[in-house]
Amino acid sequence: MHYGKKVILYLVISIITVGLLSACGHPQSVDNQVPTTAKQMNNENPKNVEVFQPVKDYLEAIKKKDSDVALSLLANKSSIPLEEFRQSVESSSVSSFTIVDNKKMSDDTYKVLTRVIQKGEEYDMVFLSKKQMVNGS
Repeated sequence: MHYGKKVILYLVISIITVGLLSACGHPQSVDNQVPTTAKQMNNENPKNVEVFQPVKDYLEAIKKKDSDVALSLLANKSSIPLEEFRQSVESSSVSSFTIVDNKKMSDDTYKVLTRVIQKGEEYDMVFLSKKQMVNGS
């Protein structure tokens, strides 16, 4: 059995964001070990698009306060209290974001570092994005 070229991407860990968008609205720095430089902030290499595109789509949905789209991009929806998630998205204050870097964690899992502007403050947020190969026809 061989894998086709089609790649389906989805976010693996979403609980981080639910916590970060909770009541106080201030995300915490999740990972201080990933260096941030101006070069990395502009490092949206086209070959990495399939890794960080779901994260960009998710943050764009949060920015637009579209909880349905944001929820549709999460992998583990069953572990999220839906009403609390919707309220946290609707009360979020994300004004902009940038993909800073991504780092391969395993064959199919990548850590994606983002810089988010929320209530005029800059925060680093880390997401995990998983690449899954499916059988092609």
